[in-house]
Amino acid sequence: MQQLADVATDPDLKLAAQLLDDGFAGVIYAGLPGTGKSRTARRVAIWLAQSDPSRYKMIQFHPSYQYEDFMQGFVPKADGEGFSLQDKHFVEMCNQAEKAYPKIHVLVVDELSRVDPSRVFGEALGFIEQDKKGQKFKLSSGQELVVPDNLVILATMNDRDRGVDEVDIAFERRFARVEVAPSPEALENMLTENGVEVDLRRRIGDFFRFLLRHANPEVHLGHGYFARVRDLASLERLWNYQLLHLMRRAFRAIPNESELAAIKQQWQRVITTPAAATPAASAEPEPDAPAGESGATALS
Repeated sequence: MQQLADVATDPDLKLAAQLLDDGFAGVIYAGLPGTGKSRTARRVAIWLAQSDPSRYKMIQFHPSYQYEDFMQGFVPKADGEGFSLQDKHFVEMCNQAEKAYPKIHVLVVDELSRVDPSRVFGEALGFIEQDKKGQKFKLSSGQELVVPDNLVILATMNDRDRGVDEVDIAFERRFARVEVAPSPEALENMLTENGVEVDLRRRIGDFFRFLLRHANPEVHLGHGYFARVRDLASLERLWNYQLLHLMRRAFRAIPNESELAAIKQQWQRVITTPAAATPAASAEPEPDAPAGESGATALS
């Protein structure tokens, strides 16, 4: 993989290539919701596969995901007469990569922590390490499989998932873990691309940093939550129909009305325009001006 690191100029791509060259079985991108973990993994996968869609695949784990969904499983025959053993995502990618050796193939697993990876990977767990790739082993069906060394596994893991702390250490130690953090800079770039005016961008950025500094980590969120903001109206909808719910949930386990009120107050500063926050001086009559003159001026 060293040759890839030499040509990469993007920090994410270069780091991935270096970690793979170090001998890790793959890379896990972990972090808060909305930090761009899936986007990063996809970018890395496309780059490693040289933009060839036949050389990378993205799948998503969910709580009911099983070995039979990932390795091999029995499925009904088309004619309805019984079942047949069918290769699933991992076995397919192994066979495909072996046939196309040495071209790099990439399997991206989204939401890794929603399952027990050791159970889903099964026998393959011991053969995804770099020094064990290329060795034949038997699946539960009795068929033999080889994990070729040109197959790369990338994964994403949401730090808020309930199962994140239960990810098997035996599985996790085989992977490099890259933390994808909330980024005020990425937020600024995103809002600029969306055409959000300068002062509103500044107020959103101040609020975002305020949340990241909050003592309750449950109020921290990724910049991706603001991806659809283009103006004040869309920003208010984001608050009313998503962020407010997240803030309330953050204080559900440890109720703290004053802290929630402080966040709401801070939000009001975001959606209150400077003109609305500071009435123009001309709106008030001069101290020595007769009331009648002030009224006549207002009506004229």
